[in-house]
Amino acid sequence: MEATKRRRVALLLGENEGSNKKVMAGIAEYMRQHMLNWHLLMPMSAPDGDSVSSLSKYADAFIVSGDDHDLAALQKNGVTAIAIGLAATPQSAGQRAPMVVVDNAALALSAYDYLISQGAYQFAVVSGPASLSNAYVEEREHAFIALARRDKAFISSYRRDVASHAMFDATIESVIGWLDDLPKPIAIFAADESRARLLSQACALAGYDAGSQVLVVGIDSDALAQELSPVPLASVVLDRHELGRRAAMMLQRAMENQSNVQEERVASLELVRPPQNAFSSVHHPLVMRALHYIRLNAMRGIKAEQVAYSLRTSRSSLETRFKQALGRSVHDEILRFKLQEAKQLLRSGASNMSEVAVRCGFTSVQYLYTVFGRELGCTPRVWQDRIMTQPALQQAA
Repeated sequence: MEATKRRRVALLLGENEGSNKKVMAGIAEYMRQHMLNWHLLMPMSAPDGDSVSSLSKYADAFIVSGDDHDLAALQKNGVTAIAIGLAATPQSAGQRAPMVVVDNAALALSAYDYLISQGAYQFAVVSGPASLSNAYVEEREHAFIALARRDKAFISSYRRDVASHAMFDATIESVIGWLDDLPKPIAIFAADESRARLLSQACALAGYDAGSQVLVVGIDSDALAQELSPVPLASVVLDRHELGRRAAMMLQRAMENQSNVQEERVASLELVRPPQNAFSSVHHPLVMRALHYIRLNAMRGIKAEQVAYSLRTSRSSLETRFKQALGRSVHDEILRFKLQEAKQLLRSGASNMSEVAVRCGFTSVQYLYTVFGRELGCTPRVWQDRIMTQPALQQAA
């Protein structure tokens, strides 16, 4: 039986040594599992365009960082290449090399779901200006903002280029000013590791700490960065091992003339929680997501069944979790929130009780009066008069 020809595969994976090792481990694992007769070529330094062309004389195929290398030269020479990227390259699908791309929408969703599970309901995102080099940051920002807008939650964004050290002072001052203007508590998504680091430095210089009601989720922040952060810093960590494994699989297909996959999104990631948490939530994530939904939709007249449906769970399961965590039903929580909002309107001077009822999701003004009578022992008007005329009660209410 004729031995399988040994293929030479060159790896051009960028300058992040730690990330490269994880990608290479994924490639090596796939090679072992499928007994591939590959010899991996790894340049000692990051190649420029000329050295990439020279490498193509010796390599049968390439796995390259699509974020760091222009694949045009390789494709011009007819070399088989698979790219790994944080975002898809701007060429049309028919022109670019097959590519394994991070699923940035899934990454943003993981960060958003974590923040909701911690009781967050006001959000912000630190991103960068639109550019080809920032395409992945832009994808993450847009996906995160879309989630907040879907839920009709407060969302603020801050875009800044973090590449220039010369502008450090101006950048830090700008970030601090933005932080100070945000409502608290605030949950912030930093769209990459460098922006999480910038945000952490700004928090330290501005005096924000673990008790300041600021919670941050970054990307690929290591354990030391999390430990040193003055505010709680969680991190969504990309599974680069899976990126390497998937790239090796696509390269095998390409070299064996199997089905040509132009692009493949990888959503494999892990959430690393911060060592401490400034937010008070310790409830089950299902309860926290339900509370988030109620907070955003209670005044639209929702019912318990709608809350359960939105979370893709049964009402009985959700009710059990609520009883265990809060000692009350989902219906009671919806009513509690609507009553709280009605009291806030009355405290601010609202006088039209029909309007208060409609704005707070009560089915009628009569129902508003019934709830006030049952829960507070008086009518909305009497409650308002007491609060407005007695400052001590107003502070305590």
